[in-house]
Amino acid sequence: MQHAIPSAESLGALLSARAEQCPEKLLLQNLDDGINSSEVLTFGEAALNARRMATLLQNNFKPGAAILLLYPPGLEFVPALFGCFYSECLAVPAYPPDPMRFETTLARLVAIAADANVEGVLTTAFVRDASMGMVGDVERLLKLPWFATDENTESSLCATPNTPADTARGVRA
Repeated sequence: MQHAIPSAESLGALLSARAEQCPEKLLLQNLDDGINSSEVLTFGEAALNARRMATLLQNNFKPGAAILLLYPPGLEFVPALFGCFYSECLAVPAYPPDPMRFETTLARLVAIAADANVEGVLTTAFVRDASMGMVGDVERLLKLPWFATDENTESSLCATPNTPADTARGVRA
């Protein structure tokens, strides 16, 4: 059955509408070898996880706060981005530090965080733990609150965020 794309005022509202309309429909998939799917993300899962992240952000930051999104390539980035939209925080996407090119990637990350006036970090537990060891000399990054969005903690339990909308200023590049 083909579903019409609903009209929406924002990307966050569009994800919510699609999640209501067809929660089991595939939104994204990660292909291991270009053929076989290793990970899948449905509209329903993306919206649910985005609401969890929005709640976490609303409980810890004011609307308009710049949040660094440090995710390796994969599906975890999408709910984090929409969590920023839902909570009205500004998403600042960046690749995590690369241990093989540590000095270059760390300098880039510090510059991004400073330029965007980042107030917090969303990432995975693996990236958080690996980064903590690598960014030991960079005091500004260590002082930021880091949230591993793949951990099931009390602060990341699902609740409906207060404002399910994104803004035109929702992503800083």
